[in-house]
Amino acid sequence: IIVAFIVLATTASAQVKFGGKAGINIAKLSGKSEGETQNLDSKVGLHIGGLVEIPVSESFSVMPELNFDQLGGKQSVSSFETKLLMNYLSVPVLAKYNVGGLGIYAGPQVGLLLSAKAKVDSEEEDIKDQFKSTDFSAVFGAEYNFPYGIFVSARYNLGLTKITDPSTSDDYAKNRAITVAVGIKFGGSSGSAKK
Repeated sequence: IIVAFIVLATTASAQVKFGGKAGINIAKLSGKSEGETQNLDSKVGLHIGGLVEIPVSESFSVMPELNFDQLGGKQSVSSFETKLLMNYLSVPVLAKYNVGGLGIYAGPQVGLLLSAKAKVDSEEEDIKDQFKSTDFSAVFGAEYNFPYGIFVSARYNLGLTKITDPSTSDDYAKNRAITVAVGIKFGGSSGSAKK
């Protein structure tokens, strides 16, 4: 999908923009354990990636991205804190509505699990085999564009996949994350930089 959009971008008009961004994920896991609702506390992780924004009309555009996301959660039991550290390669394809400098977007995302570790104090254990290799989610967010291509964005990642392996209706977990980032875009018309 990314390759197809890049090919489309290179044959489209000069309105196409390329960009990079960095920020943080405020991530957590929610689900059930033995039939009881369970929510881990939030943890902060890294969000970094690149994007291509392809205009479809004056107000609408398509924005595929390639991101590295640190997700997971943490839980305190007695005097011990357990952190679940999960690294994903995330590929969202977003439909975006633009009005002035504001952009509102939504779309599907696929995440490929790169690693998963449980950390208790200074001890780490590899638990990647306890999770599915692919996570599907829905992304909703907004960004504001400043002069010179600089933008800030905020989004919510709603995990749709039961990521634990195996998963049942009484034992499962799903990813959740709020992402805040700042970035810069290149390309497009000179008029877009004034928004």
